[in-house]
Amino acid sequence: MDIYKRYKGVIPKSDLEGLRRVKPPTTIRANSLRLGREELLERLERKGFMPEPHPSHPQAVMIHKEPFSPGATPEYLAGLYMLQDAASMIAVSELGLKQDELVLDMTAAPGAKTTHISELLKNTGAVVAFDSNKHRLRSVFYNCERMGCENVISLNMKAQEVTEMGLGFDKVLLDAPCSAEGTVHKNPELLGREIHYKRLVSEQLSLVEAGISVLKEGGTLVYSTCTLNPDENEGVVEHAINQGLRLVKPLTKAGSPGIGLEDTRRFYPYKDQTQGFFIARLKK
Repeated sequence: MDIYKRYKGVIPKSDLEGLRRVKPPTTIRANSLRLGREELLERLERKGFMPEPHPSHPQAVMIHKEPFSPGATPEYLAGLYMLQDAASMIAVSELGLKQDELVLDMTAAPGAKTTHISELLKNTGAVVAFDSNKHRLRSVFYNCERMGCENVISLNMKAQEVTEMGLGFDKVLLDAPCSAEGTVHKNPELLGREIHYKRLVSEQLSLVEAGISVLKEGGTLVYSTCTLNPDENEGVVEHAINQGLRLVKPLTKAGSPGIGLEDTRRFYPYKDQTQGFFIARLKK
């Protein structure tokens, strides 16, 4: 079933059209451990890029003109910035991080969010980063070293195994494996591909239950995906609420209210200059 039939009467057609037709700009995150956004803008301009501050996040820079790959500059290799979508940055900021906290990143590779958490903690506390794919976990090691992140513990384990560690976390980020429908601008085959939603939702529910079990009382869990499917988004959040979490108002003013849960946030390329994305902020 194509994406229009799949979500007829659920998601406005204009949002689906915008998702398919509008390609969000390349976006990077200034590494505040090493420089500010204004300095990064100046450095990129001198190299012939056309950068612009992203309106939705104070570290985000959109690149409208690329004389060469932004992943091939000395500044990139020196860890001055990370290639990362602005909605992904917002998900990390929704954690409301404070120095010295213990934070869990349940699905860490390739490390954009992990390094962002480390950065916002100012290299205090600790970030425990899980990924079950040892080859992808190498990118977490590389990016942490490149970005100067010294408080990250990377583990080649399934995120559900965190329940066996006997730890309690102040903050938990679950950027869940999903159907990735928010990336159809670069993966057009998703428009007609059969997707096994039930299998994905089962995995997402298992992950969110594990995250809840290790979250301290009063702690924050942020759930995010890069998909449109309400079952993978609002449906999982409703399950988390039934498990005892409270959905709270987002810190960001960007994005649109979710479907049936207004305090969740949905992002679309033509509205927000991001990939399609979903974020929910929950408290224990």
